[in-house]
Amino acid sequence: MSRNYGLAPYHFIDLNKNVLASDNQENSYDQYKEALNNGYIDVEIKAITELFTRGEKERFNAINKKPVFVGSSIRGSVRVLAEQMGYAEMEDIEKDEAFFYRTFDDKDGGKIYRSKMKPDLIKGGWLTFEDGTFKLYAAEKFKKGHVDPNALFSRLPDDRDVLFVTKLEIEKRAIKDKQQVYFKSFKPYREAGKDKPFPENYTVNIDSNPRLNLLKGVVVMSGAMYGKKKEAIIGVKSNKLVEKGDELLKVLRKIENDKNRTKVFSRMEIKKGPIPCFYILDENEQLAALGFNYFFRFPYNFNVGEAMYKNTNTQPAKKLDFASSIFGNEKPKNNSKVFFEDFYLTDQHSEEPEQLPHILAGPKASYYPHYLVQDEDAENCNTWDNKGVIAGYKNYWHKTEPGIWTKKEFRIGDKFDGKHPIFNTNFDKFRKNEYVNFLAEFKLYGEESKEDIEDFIDREKLTFKQKKIEGKKSTYYLLLKTEQHYNSCKNFEGIKYTLYYVNPPLAVLKEIPDFKYAEETIKKDEKNKETLGSKPIRVLPKGSELTGRIRFVNLSNAELGLLLLSLDLPKGYAHKIGMGKPLGLGSARFSCKLNLINRKERYSAVFDQSTWQLGLTSSIASEELPLEKSIEFFKTCFIDYYQKENRVNWKGQERIQNLFTMLKTEGTDTPEWSAKTRYLELDGRNGNEFKNKSKLRKISEFSVNNNSKSTENTKLFFEEKRPPVVAKVFDCETLEIGSELSGILVAPKMVEIHCKSGIQKVQLVLDKGNPSLDIAIGCEIEVLVKQYSTVKKQIIQVELNRKKN
Repeated sequence: MSRNYGLAPYHFIDLNKNVLASDNQENSYDQYKEALNNGYIDVEIKAITELFTRGEKERFNAINKKPVFVGSSIRGSVRVLAEQMGYAEMEDIEKDEAFFYRTFDDKDGGKIYRSKMKPDLIKGGWLTFEDGTFKLYAAEKFKKGHVDPNALFSRLPDDRDVLFVTKLEIEKRAIKDKQQVYFKSFKPYREAGKDKPFPENYTVNIDSNPRLNLLKGVVVMSGAMYGKKKEAIIGVKSNKLVEKGDELLKVLRKIENDKNRTKVFSRMEIKKGPIPCFYILDENEQLAALGFNYFFRFPYNFNVGEAMYKNTNTQPAKKLDFASSIFGNEKPKNNSKVFFEDFYLTDQHSEEPEQLPHILAGPKASYYPHYLVQDEDAENCNTWDNKGVIAGYKNYWHKTEPGIWTKKEFRIGDKFDGKHPIFNTNFDKFRKNEYVNFLAEFKLYGEESKEDIEDFIDREKLTFKQKKIEGKKSTYYLLLKTEQHYNSCKNFEGIKYTLYYVNPPLAVLKEIPDFKYAEETIKKDEKNKETLGSKPIRVLPKGSELTGRIRFVNLSNAELGLLLLSLDLPKGYAHKIGMGKPLGLGSARFSCKLNLINRKERYSAVFDQSTWQLGLTSSIASEELPLEKSIEFFKTCFIDYYQKENRVNWKGQERIQNLFTMLKTEGTDTPEWSAKTRYLELDGRNGNEFKNKSKLRKISEFSVNNNSKSTENTKLFFEEKRPPVVAKVFDCETLEIGSELSGILVAPKMVEIHCKSGIQKVQLVLDKGNPSLDIAIGCEIEVLVKQYSTVKKQIIQVELNRKKN
């Protein structure tokens, strides 16, 4: 069955199912521990795409006018990698964040929403704060006994507490939100006929007339919405208590933690006085949800924290994991053991001229097809309502195609008119519906001209129109989306118009000489005056180099190994740092030099001949290993520790394979790759692509593009050296020291030898001068007998046969 997959510049590495506890649980930051490692790592960062981190006025961040990446920015990127490589608990996440939905489509979310938001289930209520407790009261019912039995309203059922009135009537009476009104004789919207939903013989009054038999209610207005024709009226507060205390607080906290609300909700608003609301009870008559307009946003069952641990073995760690042990966390006395200095520009590169990036919005974790684990063959998506588990750690694909992050169609200084070359360039994009629209401004003085424009609007079914009337002059603003619209404007006889570009950011347009723009396209705020769209930024160019230092204290061999694994990636792999990562900015390679300090020696004297006594060492004394080989040694220490604890190959784990696939840079410099890793579009050539609710394809299915311009030819970091083979059988009674054997590597330092008398599991001794072992668990390994018992006819130890491996 063919499947349409969703697109995104990001993907997710699964949560760790089992948290790996650190081998160094004691945080002895203020004490010297002889068995632990101290020193610093000199790091050089080389940009393989442009880099950006924001400073003043959209320039690259700088200290004393020198471009700089602050240490905390680099630290964050390295820690996230360490958490993934070190099987840590995900900590830097808002676990209380809740998600809501309000969609009427025929996909998963729309079906759930419609099933829960049936009109007959929605009730009117009042939130209050009484005696130190939040309470929810029901609204008074509108009972038919209160009105003239011959009135239309008398045919309503007795249990109605929400009614509707037309916006036209409210505007006519100048009624405001939350205002108490008196009324009679009208049907609720859902019970009226389709052709005539609102009878004409009803009245709404602000002031009560004691001689009339009127019902009393409160108008609850929702926000602006295209095509909305009605507003709700609910009854006044009754004495019927619906919910209070902790159960009500659970619902209110979810609303407070809804990051997608236009206006942030605070429980403190309730203390100022009763607040009208709408609510729904579940099948057990318990409060399920509430909101502040009739079709409010309904909360999903699970928040982020609950979806982290649901249906997995992952639970909050009782011991410190490696990332928390190295970088620290909020637990008392668990300070960081690493300190990132700022990284300064070292070469002659400077900021590039202002360029305009594509517009970026914040992450939308409520988009469940991507942010939750999805079942590959299931027709519907898991949502925050059912068994969905969060997708894991978010990582961004490298995108190294030159200039992919810029909006190429607009340049500062271009004059936008029909004779300029840039006009033709943009018009080609306009024809293809590629993010270029025009706004035509018509200033009209005659009635016939107005009729022509109105006919044009109706005929072409324009989706945007705006009209201003000032005396005899009328101004129309029409959004043109097709070439046919444009040609129709040109063909109007005797009607002049001005053509504007709608989507170039105004921060650019205001710097273009002789270019006008319509006030209707401007969104104002107090600080920036004009903030529509993105702003030009100055980036550091590709090839820029920055250097900085990372200091560490009291790290175990395995901890230092994980830190180095997170910093020193193999050739052909790179980090993502700074801002604009989804657009293609921020790809950089780190080069590391490890420096170890003997703290006892460091503080035994002030001077070392003519210089300061720093205590720097040239080798790892305990391992008789020169310092230039120490980075690989420490990496192996962590990998060996992981494999000893879990009895599986670290490099062979699917999570690690997926992570290194995303860190790979080869094949990421082509238009084809950029098209695979772009954002979904709301109004692109394929319409609203988010509506399809398409899942992401597996990371392993992202193939390297053979047309890549990259000259690197790197094999995957996790590729096994040899495929598994059937073990050979040996006669162990004829062996001696130095005999050549082969077996199966079953653990980092354990080999399974097949003898005629049976299988022997033998210790593998690695030499200290070259401890790395690039052979996967389960593969064949060539060894030499190192120790042998002639009495028991048993192999005691073997060593690596370097000639054959």
